[in-house]
Amino acid sequence: INYVSALEMNKKSARNQGFEGSAVANIGAILDEQKNYDSALVYFRRSETLFRSIHADAKVASAMNNIGACHYHLENNDSAIHYLNIGIRMNEELDRPDGLASSLSSLGSVYNSMKRYDSAQYFFRKSIEISIRHNLKEDLLSSYQFLSECYENSGQIDSSLTYLKKYIDLNEMVHGEDEQRKINQVKQNYSISEKEQELKLQKANSVLQEKELRNKISLLAGGVVILILLSLLLFSRYRSKNQIAHVLENKNKEILQHQDEITDSINYARRIQDSI
Repeated sequence: INYVSALEMNKKSARNQGFEGSAVANIGAILDEQKNYDSALVYFRRSETLFRSIHADAKVASAMNNIGACHYHLENNDSAIHYLNIGIRMNEELDRPDGLASSLSSLGSVYNSMKRYDSAQYFFRKSIEISIRHNLKEDLLSSYQFLSECYENSGQIDSSLTYLKKYIDLNEMVHGEDEQRKINQVKQNYSISEKEQELKLQKANSVLQEKELRNKISLLAGGVVILILLSLLLFSRYRSKNQIAHVLENKNKEILQHQDEITDSINYARRIQDSI
């Protein structure tokens, strides 16, 4: 079986017997689910031995219940009663209401199969009492159903119908709560997804705004550079224009001076000629 191969692999990597005991118990539970009770019993007994070796009393108590349940399915009623009573006693000492409720219900099923209906009803009612006190809804469901069947087997139809109705009402409530939990989980997942989308959108907008800001800064910087270049060009042209005007002004002065000199020379010549 693949489960056995998996166990052998787990044993090689196991750090302690508690780990191996849990692995063995899990395989027993799988075999029990498959109704392979003989093989399941072997693994449950093995888990008990491992848990006892490390004084894991709570897990030993669970193993007792599992061993007793296997004996019940194999119709070994005396052995079933023996192991379930040990489990009940251990669960009481350890103050484990969930384990106790389960053990009491299993013992009720054994007595029901033996047609010892008074004893069966007693243990079912004890399981119901503990389940109600500690709000153990799954155990309560099982005990309601088993007690209803027990009353039916014993011919107490009215009581059977009473507990059948309790079972149906509780079952609807439990499944309603499960459905509500699923709906809430979907809503929560949707809310998380919506928030993630919102964060992604905000991040994208932030990146876009940052890019736009960089572009604006680049454009502004480019505009400033162009303005500086134009200013330099205009200043250079203004300076060149002033230099040319200054040169022209000097040349004009030189020309006027030459004209004055020429005029003076002509006038001087005329005066000499007139004197002759």
